[in-house]
Formats: sequence, C-alpha cells, structure tokens
Amino acid sequence: MLLQKLSAITIVVGLGFFISRNPAEAAVFDFSYEFLTGNTISGSVEGDLQSDGDTVQNLRNLSARYSAEPTINLNFIHNSRISFSGNVFNLTGFQNDPNIPSATPFGGNDNFGFILSNSYQTNGVLAPNSATVGIFATGNGFGFPFGSRQREAEALSVTRWSLSQRSVSAPEPHMIGGMLAVGLFSVVLKRFSSARL
Repeated sequence: MLLQKLSAITIVVGLGFFISRNPAEAAVFDFSYEFLTGNTISGSVEGDLQSDGDTVQNLRNLSARYSAEPTINLNFIHNSRISFSGNVFNLTGFQNDPNIPSATPFGGNDNFGFILSNSYQTNGVLAPNSATVGIFATGNGFGFPFGSRQREAEALSVTRWSLSQRSVSAPEPHMIGGMLAVGLFSVVLKRFSSARL
C-alpha cells in the first residue's frame, strides 16, 4: 500500500513539473539605470518575458535602491513594464505603497521613490523629468518632486539602462522523465506482485 502511494505521488509530482514548464513563466530580472550624476537606481524584479523576447510585463516583487540613499528600500511597484531594448519603458518604485489614499483631499502622501519612463514626452521629446528620484506625492494622483524634494531629474537615456535575466534552475527533462518512469515502474511492479498472490 505504501509503495502504491509513493508511486502515485511520484507520478503526480513528475507530471506537475512537466506541465508547469512554460516558456512564459515568471523570471527574475536585474536592472540598473545610471544618472548623469553617477548615482544609480538598481535592483531586481520578477516579470513575464513576452514572446517578442524583449518586453517584460506583469512586474512584481520589486527590490531596488538608490545609490545616494542606500538605506531606503524601494519595494512598491506601480503600473510598470520594461524591456531589454528600452523601447518599452515605464518603471516606478516607492518606499511606501503609492495606492494608500492621502488624508488630505488635495495633497498627497510623502513617498520616496523613482520613475524611469519613455512615455513622458512633449512633441516627441522626452521630458526632463522622465528619469526622476525624490519625494513624490502619492495617494491622490501622482505628484512629481520639485525643489528640495528632488534628488535626480533628467531625460531618460536608454544607453544608461541595463537589464539582464537571471538563469533559472528548473528540473531537466530527463529528470522529469526519470521520475515518471520510476513511478510507473513501481505501479506495474505492485500490480504484478498482487497478481501473483
């Protein structure tokens, strides 16, 4: 009975690995952007690499830091997608959840963060704050930092953007096949033994 249960578990686990192997499944990406000042925003994020082999969507589990403020964790992501080429680019990260409503109707919550985007344009030219770090106003809309609240503000340059995908260790196909074979062999052996009794 124990052998039969173990065989069934082995088959189920093997099939689960086999079925779940999907080229569109989540991966971890490391990124970095260097500002003209030499400071950087860098970190990692999970996302789904799209079929074009360039665009990464459904971003989640952000872990980022600004080199000039290394003790601040930027873990809250908001409405983002990125690409290796930089053609698709809208990455935002904050110290606190930007969706928490502000207590004041016309204000916002002070929220240290960053935005790197190629969608902030005027007449086809990237806005001078399309790569920004500072204390944003979040909760009631989205307010950019100005004056003393601003740490960086420049037009985004994709030449200073880097993105790489971490290698993912997944079970090899021959290991999955081996698990299935062991499970099936155990079931056949059990039935053969039962038939002889």
